Amino acid sequence: MAQILHALGRNEEALPIAQEVARANEGQPSLGSTHPDTLASRYLLAQILRSLRRNEDALPIAQEVARANEAQPSLGPTHPDTLTSRALVAQILHLLGRNEEALPIAQEVARAGEAHPSLPNTLVTRLLVAQILQSLGLNEEALPIAQEVATAQELHPSLGPTHPDTLASRYVVAEILEKLGRSG
Repeated sequence: MAQILHALGRNEEALPIAQEVARANEGQPSLGSTHPDTLASRYLLAQILRSLRRNEDALPIAQEVARANEAQPSLGPTHPDTLTSRALVAQILHLLGRNEEALPIAQEVARAGEAHPSLPNTLVTRLLVAQILQSLGLNEEALPIAQEVATAQELHPSLGPTHPDTLASRYVVAEILEKLGRSG
């Protein structure tokens, strides 16, 4: 239910449900704090908190989930769940303006995702790298990354030129070009 409400943008309603599920999963002797179901419920909780702009509250939860996923023998550092949770950490750090901390995490996640360069999550993480570089004033470095992401999204069969992610990437490209004094 919390996931559906979150997907619908009804995060105020989703939050208490997600908190309750995360607490219940942690309290289950058969699950505990590092069980994949518990980690998934805590990841959703961090996403909801981020959506509510409660990034200070979301960050420690996201960091804990990323560390736990990485430590799981069945997952490890390059598993998609681990990469997704680490990307959330980088995104929250970026939203908090802690770009120097966010950049190496986002770059590492993007590099690990290069094995599947056309997957939407990989493209989102690569765009995050460009956004962080832009925030750090490194627009010359950010521009080719943002352009590559936008082009890949336009050509991606499940995205295309009018998909919201593609449009967001094109907007980032335009912002960077403007900062560089160029027109798109």
